[in-house]
Amino acid sequence: MSDTYADTQAEETATDSPEPRHRRHTPGFTLDCGANLDVDHVGIVFVHGIGSQQAGETLLDWGGKIISLLLDARVATRAAGDPVIACELDPGPSESRYIELQLPKATRDDGTTIAEQHWVMTEAWWAQRVHPPSFGEMAEWLGPRGAIKRILLAMLPRAQGEHDPRLRPFATVFPLRRDETGTRVEEAAEHGNVYGPHRNPRRFISVQRLVARLQAGVSNVGSLLTKIGAGLYLQAISALILVIYGALRSVEKVLPFGPLRDGALTRPIDNFMLDWFGDVYVLLRDPAQTASVRGQLTDALQDLDANHCQSVVVVAHSGGAIVSYMTLADEAKKRIPVSRLITLGEGLNLAWRLTAGDDGQVDEDTRRRYQRLYTDVFDHRPNLKWDDFWSSQDPAPVGVLNPSPDALDTAHLGRIQSHAVWNRLAFGDDHGAYWDNDEEFLMPLVRLLDVSGSASQLFDIEHDDASRSNRRRRRLSMLSIWRQLALVAPTGAIVIAFALGSDFARRLSDAVATLWKSLPGSDVATGPLDQLRGLGLGDAGAGQVLAETGVWVTAALVGLVTLFALLAPPERPVPWWHGRGRAFGLFLRVVPWLVATPIIVAVAAGALQFVQGATTTGVEVGGAVARVVIAAVVLGALGLVMFGPPSKSGCRGRWSTVRDAFEMAVTIAIMVIVTFLALSPFVAAIAYPDVGATVLGCLSVVVGFQIIGRIGTWRWNVWDGRERVAARIDGKYPPLPRILVQMGL
Repeated sequence: MSDTYADTQAEETATDSPEPRHRRHTPGFTLDCGANLDVDHVGIVFVHGIGSQQAGETLLDWGGKIISLLLDARVATRAAGDPVIACELDPGPSESRYIELQLPKATRDDGTTIAEQHWVMTEAWWAQRVHPPSFGEMAEWLGPRGAIKRILLAMLPRAQGEHDPRLRPFATVFPLRRDETGTRVEEAAEHGNVYGPHRNPRRFISVQRLVARLQAGVSNVGSLLTKIGAGLYLQAISALILVIYGALRSVEKVLPFGPLRDGALTRPIDNFMLDWFGDVYVLLRDPAQTASVRGQLTDALQDLDANHCQSVVVVAHSGGAIVSYMTLADEAKKRIPVSRLITLGEGLNLAWRLTAGDDGQVDEDTRRRYQRLYTDVFDHRPNLKWDDFWSSQDPAPVGVLNPSPDALDTAHLGRIQSHAVWNRLAFGDDHGAYWDNDEEFLMPLVRLLDVSGSASQLFDIEHDDASRSNRRRRRLSMLSIWRQLALVAPTGAIVIAFALGSDFARRLSDAVATLWKSLPGSDVATGPLDQLRGLGLGDAGAGQVLAETGVWVTAALVGLVTLFALLAPPERPVPWWHGRGRAFGLFLRVVPWLVATPIIVAVAAGALQFVQGATTTGVEVGGAVARVVIAAVVLGALGLVMFGPPSKSGCRGRWSTVRDAFEMAVTIAIMVIVTFLALSPFVAAIAYPDVGATVLGCLSVVVGFQIIGRIGTWRWNVWDGRERVAARIDGKYPPLPRILVQMGL
């Protein structure tokens, strides 16, 4: 064991000692900017989140965004040159990476003087200091221990009418507080969706009010059904995924082809589970590796302190917020000065959710095990300022920062400023899009980094924040419309064509098949498929039952995907109710219903036509499968009603044993059903050429529209880039009608 490691361990375990020992730190860099201490020196530490970032990547990426913004500010104040005065991205073994910036003294056109500042940006890089756990450990944690279930349940949509900061026409900042029941954290604004149009009847005519209430009712019912269904099936689906993974691993062992035998089939699952969820597992359950990660942040903070930075700011993303909180809440580290913590897309909500019990309660043993996670950071740092940025569709925080009452005193919630922003209005994109959000994240971030208040003078944006944010949210509403259109158009066309008896999907499938056969080597895929069809899987016995079930499942999937594509996000019309554009906001509220009505009728007509055209065997199989699924749903719902969540006392009596046995039985039954239903469409496509041709034609239509959707998204990105530039230099925005015409074409 090295002396450095021993000293580090001594420091980590010194919290119970009245006089903690501290290892002597040698700064990783020494700067001399030539300015005395009367000039504000600001130190900034970037803490990346979960992933496989390379050393220096976070510093260069995040720092580059800030530098670009500052460069625009210098141009606006007629200051020459870029702000970078020193940079080290390829340091030696004992040195650290950094970028040093200078914000020179300048004078605006109105005579306002901007004070000189020096900023030093560095990073706490820890991605490759984490050794991922084994797959067995991850399987146990994600499956039987219910981590996947807790994560996904938290991502489900909330019912309309609850306090929802997403439903605002522009970004706002509020401190946190607990709601009237004391069970949930919210922003300290009025209760309810006060910024939504249905909360202000003076802005409404009766038709608008009726439409808003219908939307709220459908959303609430859908939210309830979704949560009930998810509670029943998520555990079974996670177990099914693990079973499939195990089967793939077994298949890999017997394959003769080298790359496949070496893990080509399961490597994507490994990367997702171990590189992403694995880091969360390590941060929460591996004290030694977690101490090593915290040591990286500690070293970065000490580097800045040694270079006389009067203000030190930690900017942490995702899992980096977990690292930052546990470091700042460590009593042994409280002597290291940190003035502000800025979190974006934080993973703390996830950490508190995964370490608490099934009922959300935290017992004394848990508080001891996760001591730093359940230590109030403000007890050790009473002057700390905390700003939390979270995006409306970010799956990591899943809403407002929600500190456990066992971790943060309720009286301290008001010291956390919550910034609810819109990134991309997309579940898959929001978590990594903060640094591309100039109006609602990057500009406010630079203002928070500034200690003298000159940043707000540099950009002259404080009075115009609402207008800029509103314009961004209007752009995002158009992107949301475009994405939904690219999904509704093909699915709606498929359903309507089927209801009208069109054979377009079949003809398109024949064209695709003809094109495929003309390609060299296509028989490698079609040969085995023809051999499987020659086995007669759908003629009799279990194969026929599976194939007939697959026909029903395929039809149900088409109908469900079509109906799902019709769901419009409730926040889309909100930006248009601020200022001019209310007519378009009304249009966005009404048009989903106008589009949905004929498609829903087509789905109903197509379902009736499908049932009438089914064979006698198909009707019998469909009825049997429906009865089994309904029985599983009823049993699962009955279990929720009878047993409910575990008791807060955590006692394990006879009733708890019965509950566990019932849950296990239902989970196994649902897993068998889900496996059967998941395999059946593939068997149907192989056994019945007509089904396979229809599926191929439908997929071709969807893929074609997705390509069109990508082209439209590219055009939207051009528009977004122009408006972001205009926001940075306080220029004029491109005219909206021209953009809409181009996207429409």
